Amino acid sequence: MDFTLIIDEMSIKKETKWDPKHQKCVGTVDHGNIKAEDLDNIATNVLVIMIGSLKKPSSTPLGYFLTHKLINAVLCHLIKESIKMLHEVVHMNMQSYLMVHPKCGHG
Repeated sequence: MDFTLIIDEMSIKKETKWDPKHQKCVGTVDHGNIKAEDLDNIATNVLVIMIGSLKKPSSTPLGYFLTHKLINAVLCHLIKESIKMLHEVVHMNMQSYLMVHPKCGHG
C-alpha cells in the first residue's frame, strides 16, 4: 500500500492537570519512547504524525507528541521511526510527505 506521511504541529493551551486514572500529571512534554531533555516543561504544541492514502481521501493518525520548542534531531527521529514502523510492520511504502508549518495557520 502506498501512502503519504503527514506531519502537523499545532499550538495548544499551556496547562497541566492531574490524571487520577493514571495517577500522574499530564500536559508536560512527552515524546513517547524518546527521552526528552525538557520533560518538566509544560507543552505548548502537539506534533501529530498521520498517514494518508494516495488512492482515497482519508488519513489515520499514527501518534501525537506533546512538545515545547521541538529540536530538529527529535523531529527527524520521530519521522524515521514512523517510516520504519510502517514499512516493517504494516508493509507500506511512503511515496511523499507533507509537513504543515505551525506558523502558517489553519483557517
